[in-house]
Amino acid sequence: MNKQEILNEIKKTEEHLANMEKMLEECEQGRWKPKDGDIFYYIDTYCRVIKEQWADIPADKIHYKKDNFFKTREQAETEVEKILVRRQLENIARRLNKGQRIDWYNNSQAKLCIELYCDEIITNFYLAHKTQGTVYCLNEKFKDIAIQEIGEERLKAYLRGE
Repeated sequence: MNKQEILNEIKKTEEHLANMEKMLEECEQGRWKPKDGDIFYYIDTYCRVIKEQWADIPADKIHYKKDNFFKTREQAETEVEKILVRRQLENIARRLNKGQRIDWYNNSQAKLCIELYCDEIITNFYLAHKTQGTVYCLNEKFKDIAIQEIGEERLKAYLRGE
């Protein structure tokens, strides 16, 4: 190796160490917080992904407080997709329920939800047990209509948490 190659390897090693130190800091804190000058992404009121440079100003602090900040554009876009699919599921359930309310005290009313089992979308039902964050419907066609309107792959990705 010549001198320039050695210097290049040193530079790569320094960059790698800096990245590892950042990763270690995140593991210790549990939550990434940008530092002055770091690039981050957030979702605006129109579900657009916005690239921003952290300046520790009130607007940035609000994004942090509301968990509306992401290290990468891909992470932010994934979050937008989750929001949109969830809203679609809620709208489908509301439409299919035709004004009928889900009664969690009524053990004879089947509350249907869509789940992923071995990478297959299935319908499951509950009588009195509610899982946090799950969209429930009273109509047996919930799964089929959701697949038709949302798309099978989008729905699978949502159910996988991707």
